[in-house]
Amino acid sequence: MHAFLIGALAWAAQAATVPAGVDVRWHATLPQDSKGYGLVFGSGTPTDWVEPNLEGSLSIGFDTHNPRSTNWFDADGNIYGRPEREVSLHWRGMEIANRLCPSELKGPAGHDAQVQVRLVVGGSEVTVRVGGKPVYDRFFVPDLTLHRSDVRFGPDSSVRVEGLRVRWDREVRAPEPPVRVVAFDRVLNDAQHHRWEGEVGFPESTEPFGRVVCTLKLEATPNGLDPWDRLAQLFLYDDKGRRFEVLRWITPYRKGWTWTLDVTDLLPLFRGKRRLEGLCETWGAGWLVSVTFDFYKGRLSPRPFKVTPIWSATAILGQKEHPIAAALPPTGIRIDGRTKAAKVRTVVTGHGMSPNTGNAAEFLALWRRLRVGECDFENQLWKDDNYLNPCRPQGGTWKFDRAGWAPGDVVRPWVVDVTRCVKPGQNAVFRYEIQPYENLTPEPGNPARHVVEAALIEYR
Repeated sequence: MHAFLIGALAWAAQAATVPAGVDVRWHATLPQDSKGYGLVFGSGTPTDWVEPNLEGSLSIGFDTHNPRSTNWFDADGNIYGRPEREVSLHWRGMEIANRLCPSELKGPAGHDAQVQVRLVVGGSEVTVRVGGKPVYDRFFVPDLTLHRSDVRFGPDSSVRVEGLRVRWDREVRAPEPPVRVVAFDRVLNDAQHHRWEGEVGFPESTEPFGRVVCTLKLEATPNGLDPWDRLAQLFLYDDKGRRFEVLRWITPYRKGWTWTLDVTDLLPLFRGKRRLEGLCETWGAGWLVSVTFDFYKGRLSPRPFKVTPIWSATAILGQKEHPIAAALPPTGIRIDGRTKAAKVRTVVTGHGMSPNTGNAAEFLALWRRLRVGECDFENQLWKDDNYLNPCRPQGGTWKFDRAGWAPGDVVRPWVVDVTRCVKPGQNAVFRYEIQPYENLTPEPGNPARHVVEAALIEYR
């Protein structure tokens, strides 16, 4: 089942060429009653121009109609009454990203907009600017290649588009298809199957590859779909028996979905035979889980060559008998003498709720600090765009802000460049701190907690 598959058999030296990119600029003016508009590369016509899902097409939606909803469970996500100006990306017939636009889309003066697409290893990077401010800055879309085509706007002439300029880049050789490794194919994860594992055959050498993309797909079981949001993790074990988290996701409320995540930073782990393990504690119908890895040939600089675990722990918050430092102690790592750059990749999610003080830790925003030697890096563990999640609507409270995660989404890592904080050939000490918090009414069965996985990645 865990076969090493070569996906490039049909590709040949005479492959077609594709443009290296495109730059599109325009000025748009919307009437006050407009619900928005869309941009489509190609000849297709979407059924909804504001959410322009077209198979095989890159499309961008500019949404100006998302009124506040007071219903916790309906399909309208704007539970907090945030501004009604959103920009969404659509590829292969589905929405892949949706973000709040920093600039107004409506108004008598209109707005300037720009879309840039640049071909890179494994896909394309998409940049969208409105009013000169970036909404997406080099957002990576796997497998995205464009062909010279018309650029069309809709839904109708009530949205006035002026000054349209389209500049296609030079033609380059079409990318080679990836080498695909199937790790798990529709494995059952339900009340009787909380854990699944297998030996996976990765390429014997990672040197030819410049990108690795992991795809996770959840489908309905013969008994349906789980009604709850569950914490799920995918781990890889190296030849020393060390465990690394490759992917973390929170399952959707009674819904299937497909996600992709660039895991190139973990490239040194994906070599030879490795044991992979999935964990998700569910007590319902569950899901059928599929995981694949796509390896794209190309240059990569700097290139990751070493991954070292720092922490793998669950930190109980707000209880003196569970000190944070015991779960996440200072950790010393000797930096390789060949290292030219270094990053810390940290994945953290908060769990637990009332009666824990402050509804912690799922619904409590807390700052966290990474200390590397004399360097400090700090941000808040909080995700405030869950109402824009492409995996919507769901059969639960999917739209609420949470501590670092959203129901129906993969968890994005906090990646920090620590190159200036470490010295090749010397020891570096890593520390992790969480904002002080006291839990006056702890719930023993569902304590306030942060689930933490962190690794040091070295590049040369």
